[in-house]
Amino acid sequence: MSLFKRIVIFTILGTMTLFFIHTLSVQASGSQAKIGPVDVSGMSQKEMRKETQKIVDVWQKNDIIIQIGRNEVTVSGEDFNFDVQQSVNDLLKKIDKPWYDFWSPTPSASVDLVVNETENLRQKLQPILGDETDLQMKELLKQVALLPNRPLKIERKNFSFEEGIEISSASINLKEDEVESITQMTKNVNGVLVKPNQELSFFQQVGVPESIRLGSIMASALYQNALQSGFEIAERHQALLQQNYTEPGMEAVIKPSKQYDLKFIVSRDSSIKMRAEVEGNTLNVKFYIAAGEKKPDVKVYTADEESIPSGVIYRYNESLGAGVTESVQQAKDGLTISVYRQIRTEKGETKRTLMSNNYYAPIHEVIETSNEEVIVEEPVTQDPEVDSSFEVNEDTTEVPTEDDVVTPTPPPNEPTADELKNATVDYSEDEDYYYYIYSVEK
Repeated sequence: MSLFKRIVIFTILGTMTLFFIHTLSVQASGSQAKIGPVDVSGMSQKEMRKETQKIVDVWQKNDIIIQIGRNEVTVSGEDFNFDVQQSVNDLLKKIDKPWYDFWSPTPSASVDLVVNETENLRQKLQPILGDETDLQMKELLKQVALLPNRPLKIERKNFSFEEGIEISSASINLKEDEVESITQMTKNVNGVLVKPNQELSFFQQVGVPESIRLGSIMASALYQNALQSGFEIAERHQALLQQNYTEPGMEAVIKPSKQYDLKFIVSRDSSIKMRAEVEGNTLNVKFYIAAGEKKPDVKVYTADEESIPSGVIYRYNESLGAGVTESVQQAKDGLTISVYRQIRTEKGETKRTLMSNNYYAPIHEVIETSNEEVIVEEPVTQDPEVDSSFEVNEDTTEVPTEDDVVTPTPPPNEPTADELKNATVDYSEDEDYYYYIYSVEK
């Protein structure tokens, strides 16, 4: 064999030898290589597998705590199936180089530790995670791949009503002609998930209602749930008069023309899911939290109730016969009432908050008479206003003691009986029926 052929053969053999050495024993040459949290820099393939398996074995000997909301589930480290060989192969693919590039340093690289669920793990978590099991399992395995020494955490992104826990509810009876419109409105509420610390606006979530009454019915049901859930009330407007669809102090008026919105903030560390349905002639709205979450300890109640007497207003009607009088509007007393909320914290402390002072104007009896001596100004059509001093749109930081008696501020410039007799009659239709408001010129 000629010298030239021998040189060529030795060159090829030498190159192949270097190639196999490079493949079987990957040297980091000062670069960093990691499989999950395991540093395998400068190791051969066999050493990588051995070192990674050793750390995985230690981790799997411990019980693993998984926090799902406020619920804790303990599983075994053996409930996770680690594929160390596949993890090593993934790293080798990243740091591998062409055979002819054996002289350049190996690049730094890291890969996730390959880990899969076991059937035992799924059986333990599926009763809690429900429809979210597949999605949440992927997130859980990403955490496990880092072999953490702290509890694993899962935040429920969604859940069914059957899997959830009801924390509040409100029911409002509807008129027959309101059922269809309210049913349409529920489609923008039912099944909606509101995230922690997210603000919900009625206009943004539900839209502009067909009428003030329809919007206020839905808003009132949402408001009552927000109160019972302990959420922060960012904006709420009361009605001018007592409403027949809910108790005093429990309504939330929606008025697009004046941008009267309802806004509340989910002030908790987990999401809530809203349920809104019309069953028969009843609107039912409920809030849910995921299984395992802690139900808030909240009590909502009213106090400081005081009646405001109604008056009588006479109005001339020339079409009536001589000496004839006719009552055209029945009287209804007004009301002042306060709404309080009491929340018991996890530490057992009780916080009592005044949520709103509500003033409802009285409806005076209107009597028409043919007596020409009774002089009454002509009615003026306008939208009645609610004095701002009787609206509380935000949570107050005031926490009265049990001995405190909070009396709502009386209406300013309350008219006398004589002034009411000469009051201007203003027409409105914000109520179930047409009614009159009486304005006194000062």
